[in-house]
Amino acid sequence: MFIINSEFMLNQQLYVSRKSQRTAGNYNYYFTPSIGLTLYNGKVLFPDDKSFVLEFPKSSCLSLYHLLLNTGKWLEDSIKRNFIDSFSLCHGLCFENFKEVNDTFRIRVNFGNSKNIKVYDESGDQIRFTVPNKNAILQECTVEIKNAWKQNGVLGYNIELREIKHFF
Repeated sequence: MFIINSEFMLNQQLYVSRKSQRTAGNYNYYFTPSIGLTLYNGKVLFPDDKSFVLEFPKSSCLSLYHLLLNTGKWLEDSIKRNFIDSFSLCHGLCFENFKEVNDTFRIRVNFGNSKNIKVYDESGDQIRFTVPNKNAILQECTVEIKNAWKQNGVLGYNIELREIKHFF
């Protein structure tokens, strides 16, 4: 998995494959190489058994905010370049996974197979994954953009948690 940054987007070729869903006109798009993001100091909102939402203030996380918008545009362009018949999208990860609320922005993160999530405590020891409590702060976590999907004209991303380093 490549951890994405603006230099990666300029210099890396992204391969996209498409697989039809059962419903006609709906697709899943898979990326090679897999794409990761490292996120810092995200506040956990709405935790459940399958996912949680991470919230970040725009004022202190402006570079992350712009990186996410540019990542969405880059992924959109990569899909369009390979599958011109696909669809017209808005820019950024502003679909099902990315929302702006006042002076913050939020990202929904799925757990996928929780056995594959690595969690480290403050001393660096690996511990078993448990869903963080609401309002917990994830000091550092790595997520992977597994794939994009188009369903009924709406685009979304499957963003899965891969690693957490110390949360409080």
